[in-house]
Amino acid sequence: MADTVLFFTRSDDHGGVDRVAEALRARGRRVARLDTDLFPTDLLLTYEQDAHGLRARLALDFGDVDLRDVSAVWYRRFHPAARLPSDLDPQHRHAAALESRTALLGLLHALPPDVFVMDPWGAIRQAAQKPRQLALAPRVGLRVPPTLVTNDPAAVREFARHHPGGLVIKTMSSFEMRRGGAPHADRLRETDHDELDGLDLCPMMFQARVSSALEIRAAVVGRRVLVAAAETGASAHAHTDRRRDSHARQDTWRPHALPAAVEAGLLSLAGALGLNFGTADLIVTPEGEHVFLEINPAGEFLWLETSAGLPICAAIASVLVDPAARREASHDA
Repeated sequence: MADTVLFFTRSDDHGGVDRVAEALRARGRRVARLDTDLFPTDLLLTYEQDAHGLRARLALDFGDVDLRDVSAVWYRRFHPAARLPSDLDPQHRHAAALESRTALLGLLHALPPDVFVMDPWGAIRQAAQKPRQLALAPRVGLRVPPTLVTNDPAAVREFARHHPGGLVIKTMSSFEMRRGGAPHADRLRETDHDELDGLDLCPMMFQARVSSALEIRAAVVGRRVLVAAAETGASAHAHTDRRRDSHARQDTWRPHALPAAVEAGLLSLAGALGLNFGTADLIVTPEGEHVFLEINPAGEFLWLETSAGLPICAAIASVLVDPAARREASHDA
């Protein structure tokens, strides 16, 4: 019987990975953690495909893993070839990184169809596209802010004229800056309107700023939605990007109940995106209306468990081992 759950992550991922592993072991499952940044320099992978199917072996810290024993995969982080020698010829380094990436993704895609993956690499890649999320959300009953994507400075100024409450500027994808980590969303100030010429090199997303009374973080885990909220007054950045002061504010989050229609909308959106896991950000206006901002297919969640007491790690473990806890992709939005 296949009883191993394989984690695809990276060695600096300390989030809730250990807690999920503990929950799986309590359910009698073996956990194999593949830190993708250690491949190929520190980990060995061998797989062979023939007429009899796939035979694969991973040599990990605690021993070998036979891929025939894997029943589920948790795809969380992916950073192969991170430890290639810095003095490697750039052309060879690029080739080695590409081959390493292809080998790991090839293994993931070659797993038998009865191996459950949360979530498939292709689904995560597509779901991470914010314009796609914002196009699907209204179809499942979620309100979204007026949004503009452009590389035309004149279009931004015209959009701002129609939204005198101000604009928020965002990136459309998640990426790491060379310094300072991931970019944050921020307000577009009046003085910035004369400095938009850089859009000809990089299009951006602009959203009308919506007044907020509460910030919502909702973890969609299979068929469940686990929700916490914090008062907007606790954050100077609530209207833009809660990541700016998230560490200082972790103790301000409390469990929250969403209206049934909003919860149903989030579940439908996750199904349309092909996801069994995602962390969604919403705000609640002073009038009590819920506004959807985005969903992160591989978002952080441990601070919601430790601060608000949400049983997210146990819910993830349930989805990985119990088909009844999973949500099938609907693609009907």
